[in-house]
Amino acid sequence: MYQETKELAYLIGVYLGDGSTTIKLDKKKGNTYRFQLGSVDLEFVDKVEEYLKTLGLHSTRNTYKNSNRNPKWNDMYFLTVSSKDFVFYLREQTENKVKIPKWIYKSEENEINFVNGVLDSEGFMTKSKVPYGSGFRYQVGVCVTAEWIYDVIPILKKYGVSVCNECKRILPSGKTSRLFQFNIISFSKSPFKFCIKRKLVRLEEYLKNLIVRDSEYYSKLGMKGAKARWSR
Repeated sequence: MYQETKELAYLIGVYLGDGSTTIKLDKKKGNTYRFQLGSVDLEFVDKVEEYLKTLGLHSTRNTYKNSNRNPKWNDMYFLTVSSKDFVFYLREQTENKVKIPKWIYKSEENEINFVNGVLDSEGFMTKSKVPYGSGFRYQVGVCVTAEWIYDVIPILKKYGVSVCNECKRILPSGKTSRLFQFNIISFSKSPFKFCIKRKLVRLEEYLKNLIVRDSEYYSKLGMKGAKARWSR
């Protein structure tokens, strides 16, 4: 039905993450079949919309403005695709958001783009103040409640990402949160990339600060720059 392209691999990752499908049966008004995505990140929505077009799918977009005018609250962007074929395809391929389709593993390009879709949906790159002092702590990783994440971790490791042990937490809803943190340096050297600007900015900021700190440290030892550390 759909060609197994890198764009579709990315969309499968998005669907397993933030994406959703709905089916409403109505004999009077007619049945509706929809794929939906909501995000505060415009560049993420733009990319999904672009990739949907490669499949010949038309999407509609709605924007919900921050009416509370709280600077910490962003506008929300929603994409909707009305397609019975696409909805059934996503559900069948993932067994209702439980499994990763086997064809994803057929090529490196598919694997990488699939994981990128997961990371743009459920990945994080955070920056927070340390409890004491004036520094900041940066963390990168992925956090989901679904068990398919256990099949994503081996793909990350395959391409050189160092993944820390799982951190589980029971949510108020009763679901289990599964969090995996990555070594930032190993992630930055991998083929996996965020398309979301706020995540990219934090990653670049961390790497820039790391180079500065290393340069200062090694200069005290009589060494030039941070080449020793980055060549490990």
